[in-house]
Amino acid sequence: MTISLYFIYLFEEIFFSASLLCAQAGNNLNQIGWNARSVARSTSVRRSARSTWSVSRQKL
Repeated sequence: MTISLYFIYLFEEIFFSASLLCAQAGNNLNQIGWNARSVARSTSVRRSARSTWSVSRQKL
């Protein structure tokens, strides 16, 4: 359980940095808007992953 959470967190970190790179490189306003939405979505995913991560650590 904890290992899978770690991999989800790792994958989300990679996706987050990749979307930031795309937002910096892309000069298309539409693409930047999509990246801003995906960044906002991934930060909420990150918050929920952190909370479940701390809960699973307390159970151990």
